[in-house]
Amino acid sequence: KDLRKGKDKMGGDDLKIEAVIFDIGGVLRLHQGIVFRNEHLSGIHEYVAKRLKVEVDDWFDMVHSYADDVCVGKMKRGEFMSLVSKNASFNASDLEKAFKMAYSKLRKRNSELYRFARNLKKKGFVVGVLSNQWNVTKPFEAPDKDMRGFDPVIISCDVGLQKPDKKIYRLLFEMVKKINGGIKKSEIVFIDNMAGNIEAAERFGIKGILFESNEQVIGELDGMGVGV
Repeated sequence: KDLRKGKDKMGGDDLKIEAVIFDIGGVLRLHQGIVFRNEHLSGIHEYVAKRLKVEVDDWFDMVHSYADDVCVGKMKRGEFMSLVSKNASFNASDLEKAFKMAYSKLRKRNSELYRFARNLKKKGFVVGVLSNQWNVTKPFEAPDKDMRGFDPVIISCDVGLQKPDKKIYRLLFEMVKKINGGIKKSEIVFIDNMAGNIEAAERFGIKGILFESNEQVIGELDGMGVGV
């Protein structure tokens, strides 16, 4: 029996998974709260605003109009830093440091899930990454050392597309097919912490798992015949 076959919802044996694709933020890298200046903070933007001594609402006003462009790479990293810091009480260097500190303090590497992913790769599964990242945040969330072993690696600011756009799931399918030419959409499972991104993947024909915990995800994958 093919070890990659699991049970479908009707109890049959026609569920087969060949590729497992992970999101980064909230999946491979987890959120954690900290106390900063006597306040409990859990959001990256909240921390950046506090560190720069800017009101959170004002911070969002500063970055809102640029968000989509930096997420799909239309705006370069340096240009974003310059535009946001222009006429502000901080400079581009302050902004760079604030982002770096935010990601070092409010994110932690999900080592257990990274190990699980590496073991899936050894078992012969296609194991990749699909993540929305600003080109400002990519160095902190998707450093090269962490992406080694994942293929494909699709980062929104590199490919000019972002979730939940159908086009990015089509790109994912095309890139997975370059590795496993006979794969079907239904043989790919995507793990994300945002319900809208999972729903979009499923509309395209890719299976989805909404991340809640490592135990839950590994258990759901095991039910699909994906285990180490």
